Amino acid sequence: MVAVHEERPVIAKDVVATEQVGIQRESVTEQREVTTDVSREEVDVVEDTDRRS
Repeated sequence: MVAVHEERPVIAKDVVATEQVGIQRESVTEQREVTTDVSREEVDVVEDTDRRS
């Protein structure tokens, strides 16, 4: 018997860092006075007086 060989391509990809990016975070606090109309809801409670014991 004779062994039969074949060639197969091998493809690979490597991830390499190419640049660096600097990131900064700045906190800003602000105070404002806000005036507006405030809505309000009212609820009428009606009790059921015909309750069974």
